[in-house]
Amino acid sequence: MYQCVATNALGSRYSSAQLKVLSFAPNFAKYPLQPNQYATEKGNTSLLCRPEAAPYPAFEEIVWYKNGAPLNPSTEDQARVRKMPNGNLFIYNVQRNDVGTYRCHVTNALGSAYTEGNLTVLATTTISQPPIDTNVMVNSSTLMQCMASYDHRIDVTYVWHHGNVLVEFERVFRLGENRYEVWLNPHYKRGTGMFAGGLYIMNAQYEHSGRYTCSVESSSGGISRAANLYVFGPPSEPAGVYINSPTVTASSVVVQWKASGNNGRPITSYVVETNNHWEGYWMIHMTNVVAQPDEYGTMHVQVPNLRPFSNYTVRMRAENVIGTSVASTPSDQFTTVATKPDMYPELVGGGGGKVGELTITWTPLPAWQHNGPDIGYRVLVKTKGNEDWEYVANVTGNVGHHVKLVGEQNFYLEYEVTVQAFNRIGLGPLAPIVVIRSAMGLPTIIAQNVLAQPLNATACIVHWEPVDDSRENLKGKLGGYRLSFWRECCEMELGAQRVTVDGQASEGTVIGLYPNTPYYFDVMVWNEAGNGPKSQYFIQRTLRNAPLNMPVEVEVNRKSESSIFVKWRGVSTNQLEEPLEGYKVRIWRDGEEIKVATDYDAKKETDLIVEGLRSDVVYKLRVFGYSRGGQGALSSPAIKFMLGSSPRTALSAFCLAIGLVVSLSFNWHSSS
Repeated sequence: MYQCVATNALGSRYSSAQLKVLSFAPNFAKYPLQPNQYATEKGNTSLLCRPEAAPYPAFEEIVWYKNGAPLNPSTEDQARVRKMPNGNLFIYNVQRNDVGTYRCHVTNALGSAYTEGNLTVLATTTISQPPIDTNVMVNSSTLMQCMASYDHRIDVTYVWHHGNVLVEFERVFRLGENRYEVWLNPHYKRGTGMFAGGLYIMNAQYEHSGRYTCSVESSSGGISRAANLYVFGPPSEPAGVYINSPTVTASSVVVQWKASGNNGRPITSYVVETNNHWEGYWMIHMTNVVAQPDEYGTMHVQVPNLRPFSNYTVRMRAENVIGTSVASTPSDQFTTVATKPDMYPELVGGGGGKVGELTITWTPLPAWQHNGPDIGYRVLVKTKGNEDWEYVANVTGNVGHHVKLVGEQNFYLEYEVTVQAFNRIGLGPLAPIVVIRSAMGLPTIIAQNVLAQPLNATACIVHWEPVDDSRENLKGKLGGYRLSFWRECCEMELGAQRVTVDGQASEGTVIGLYPNTPYYFDVMVWNEAGNGPKSQYFIQRTLRNAPLNMPVEVEVNRKSESSIFVKWRGVSTNQLEEPLEGYKVRIWRDGEEIKVATDYDAKKETDLIVEGLRSDVVYKLRVFGYSRGGQGALSSPAIKFMLGSSPRTALSAFCLAIGLVVSLSFNWHSSS
C-alpha cells in the first residue's frame, strides 16, 4: 500500500493506492477464439488471440496451428497469411483452402494454454442486379433496383448515397421522457419484397437528379454499384428578363432573357406574358416564340401590340415537349410612349332628361385606351338633316355624358350626334353618327269619352277614345294611359290607386275592387316626361258577389269508357249576390295545375254528361256556380277518378269535408 501526502500552510491532503504484482499462467477464459468464424472469399479476416497471463507471452511464445499442424505464418507486410505484432492472425484475400480449425497456443514461465475455433469461407457477395441509369418525369415516382447475391449465413445491409450524401429514410426525435417523433422522408423509401434493397424515389424533383450509389455491407466487407437518375420535365423558368429601354415605342418593346435548364428535353419555344397595370392582370401576349442566343447567350424578341402610355411588366415561360415552365421573375416596369387615342367611345346615344335639354351619353374609354394624359371627349351635335355641325363641346375628364340646352320649344326633336376622345397629344377617331331626340314635355291632350262598365263583382272595364299620338299633342312619344280609381264612399282622389296601360289602347281592366260599390274612374295620357291632364271622371258601381256557396253532394257515375255522368245539389243566392246563371264542371288531370283545367257548362241544370275522357288517366273534378258577379265557390275537396277498362269493376269513394259529404261512385251499364 502506498500513500502520498501534500502539505501547505493551510493543511494536508492524503492519497492512497495499492500496487499488486500478478503472476499466473495464461488462460483464455475471457477472450476465447470464436467457435465459428465466417470469412468471405476474396475478402479479409482476422483471428484474435487475446490470452490473460502474467507475464504476457512474448511474440515467439504465441504459436498458431491449422488442423493440428503448425501454421508458421509469415510476419512480412505483403504476406497473404500474416502473424501480426500483437499475435493475431490476419488472412488477406481469403481462399477456399483457408477453411479449417485454427488454434492459438501461448506459453509463459508459469504454464501454457490454447484456444481454437473454426473458420468457414463463404462465397463472395456480389450485386446481381445493380442500379441502372433511370429517367423519371418531375412529380412522378420511380424505383432504382439493387439486389445482392450473398451467403445467407451472414447479414447484409443496403446503404444508399445520393452523391456523397447518405440517403436517410427516417429520423427519430426525442421530445421528452417516453415521447418520440418519427420523421419519414417524403421522397425516399426502401424497397420491399422482391425489390428489397431497391430505392423508391417518390414525387421526384429536379434536385433529386444525380448519381446514386448502392452499397451492400456485411461483417466480411462491402461492395457497391452506382447509376444516374435523370429527372426530366418542363424547362426551368427563363432568367434575367430585361427591357431594352431604347427600344420602347408607343406599341412595342424588345425583351431579352437567358435560357435556363431544359430539364432533359430541348427547349422548343417561349411564351411572352404582359401585365398592363391599368388592367391589373397577366395575359398571354405571344406564343411559339422561337429565338436564338447571341454570342453572349442572350435571347431577344420584339413584343408588338402594346397599348400606348401604359405601365407594363413582362415575364417569360419556356416550353419543351413535356410542357411549359413556371413564369420567370417579371421585368422592371416600363412605360410605353404616349400617342393620340386610337379608339372611339362605344354606345353613343342619349335622350331623356328635362324638357329643353338634349342629353348625350357614351361609354368612357377604359384607362388602357387613353393613350396619353389629360383624357377628354369632344361632342358634336347638329339637327337631323343639316350638313354642318351646329354645336361642338370639349368635355374634360373621363366622363360619359353631356347635356346641351335646346329650349323647351324644341321638345322631342331628332339630332345627329357623335363623340371622339382626345388627350394632350391629339384627337382620336369619331364614333359612328347616331340619331337621338331631345327630352319630352308633358302631354297636353286629354282622353275623351271615358266610361266604365262592370266586368264582375271585383272588376270593371274602362273605355276611352284613343288620342292622336302626334308629337305636338304628346310633346313626345306616347307611353300609354293611366287609369285612376277611388271609392265614392270613403276615399279621396288625392290617394287614388292607378293602373297603367302601355302603348296605344282604348280600354283597360281594373281589378281588386269591392263588390256592389260605386267607384270614380278617370284617364290620363303619359309619356317619359310624366302624366298629362286628367279626363272627366266617370262613376260606376261594381256588381254584387258571385255565388258564395259551393255545390255539395257531388256524385260521379261512369257512363262509358270515355264519359261520366255528374250530378250535385245546387246553391241558392241572396240579395248580396248576383242571380245564379248556371253551373260548370271543372276537370283536369291529376298532377297538373288547375289553371289548365277544362270547364264544361251545365247551364242551370244540376247534372251533366261529360264525354271525351280517357280510360287510363286519373282525373280531378270540382263543380261551381257562376253569375254576372263571376265564378262562385268550388266544391271541395276535389274528386279523383279513373274510368278504367273493366266493365266488372266497381268503386266508391266518400270524402268528408266541412261537414258535407261528397260521394264518388262508379256504376257500369251495358249498352244495348
